[in-house]
Amino acid sequence: MKKFYLMFLGAMAAVSMTANAASTTVLNETFDWTLGATTSILGWDTSNESSYRYDKWSGANLENPGWYSYSGYVWARPGFIKLGKTKTGGDIESPALAAIEGTKNLTVTFQAVGYTSAALTNIDNQELYVGVTGAGKVTKVEVSGLSETGGAVQSIVNGVAYKQLDAEGNAQDITVDGVAYIKLDSANHFNKTLDPTGLEVWNKAYSKYTLTVEGATSATRIFFIGKAMGSMDVTNRIFIDNVTAVASDAPSALKGDINGDGVVNVTDATSLVNKVLGTADYADSICDMNADGVINVTDVTALVNIILGNSK
Repeated sequence: MKKFYLMFLGAMAAVSMTANAASTTVLNETFDWTLGATTSILGWDTSNESSYRYDKWSGANLENPGWYSYSGYVWARPGFIKLGKTKTGGDIESPALAAIEGTKNLTVTFQAVGYTSAALTNIDNQELYVGVTGAGKVTKVEVSGLSETGGAVQSIVNGVAYKQLDAEGNAQDITVDGVAYIKLDSANHFNKTLDPTGLEVWNKAYSKYTLTVEGATSATRIFFIGKAMGSMDVTNRIFIDNVTAVASDAPSALKGDINGDGVVNVTDATSLVNKVLGTADYADSICDMNADGVINVTDVTALVNIILGNSK
């Protein structure tokens, strides 16, 4: 498979097809409104956290622009947030993306970093679910890079338990399909020994994720769950920052646009090869190029022919 891939890589490098789609940023959350929290930017330092738990944000004069937590297990750090505590999972959900007009696709980016103790004796489970409520579903998840030790896992899963407010403002239990499951890279956590400032980990490619959401509307909200809400048998504290969502017209009409960037070229072939090899996850519906119900090398061949102009 790898030999086959290398053979066509050079031939396709300059060949592409483009779909034009207008895009609009509908969420740009840097969590600057938490900068007034007198907690620490060091992930292992939990001092004064109790004063900045979700239910105390208004009293602490933090101007939350509409983020909501059903579990309440969310804490403000200066410029980012923390989900969960020891053996208790947390969640948070964005405000509705009211700037979306009609039905759009979203490109969602965010950063996630795991917790460890100062002595590195406690490294958390580091599992994260990211999805949407209101309208739409996640169809693709990618991490920007891996460490030398790797270990990151991404997939699309169904049946994730969550909650949603009804018309009266009461929380109702729901299950959500089309949710990104992420197991953080084994190096993606605070490390007092290697990074005593607590800043370098945020600059690592393995802390940066991109999702594609299809079918989003002005009712769509983006949620993050640290493995599960409430009590659990593992500890799963995760820090979140820099959440953005860019809406665009669905590019699905452009056959072969595996990575959803509006261009069909060698990067889509790379993405499809990674899907076949099991190192990336994209919706089967966009990867099954020959519509035979199986994702394999024949789909890569079909995509190559599209890029080279030998088929449509």
